[in-house]
Amino acid sequence: LLATVQRLRDHRGKRARHRLRAIQAERDVALEKVKVLEKEVQELHMKAIWKSENWGCSSTDAVQQATNERNAALGRLHELQESLAAQANNGDRGTGDGVKISTEAQTDFIGVQDGIDLAASSCLQELKEEVSRISQRLDEEAASRQNAEMKCQRLEELVNGFQKRLNGLNNSF
Repeated sequence: LLATVQRLRDHRGKRARHRLRAIQAERDVALEKVKVLEKEVQELHMKAIWKSENWGCSSTDAVQQATNERNAALGRLHELQESLAAQANNGDRGTGDGVKISTEAQTDFIGVQDGIDLAASSCLQELKEEVSRISQRLDEEAASRQNAEMKCQRLEELVNGFQKRLNGLNNSF
C-alpha cells in the first residue's frame, strides 16, 4: 500500500512538472510574441513620429496647399463669373445707347463677344475640373492618414492584449 501511494505521488509530481513545463513553454512563446510585437510597435511608433514630423508636416502642408489651391481656383471662378455677368450687362448697355453701329461692326462685336464667352466658359470649366481634382486629392490624403492611424491603434491593442495574457500567466505561478 505504501509503495502504491509513493508511485501515485511520484506520478502526480511528474504530471505536475510536465504541466508546469508546458505552461512555461507557452509563457516563453507568449513572451517572444510580445517582444516581437513590442518591437514592431516601437518601429511603427518611430516611423509614425518620423512621418508626423516630416511626412505629417508635408501631409498637412499638402492638405493646406490643396485647400489654398482650391480657394484660389474658387476665387478665380467667381471673378470669371462676375466678369461674364459684367460683360453681359455692358453688352446690353452698349446697344441701348442709341448709337448706330454698322452691321459689320455688330457682327464683329458679336464674334468677339462669343469668343470671350467661349474662352471664359472654357476657363471656367478648367477651374471647375481643377477644384474637383484638388478636392479629390484632399479626400485621399485624409483617408490615407486615417488608415495609418487605425492600423497603429490595432497593433497597440494587440500588444496590450498579449501583455495582459502574459501578466495573467505570470500571476498564476
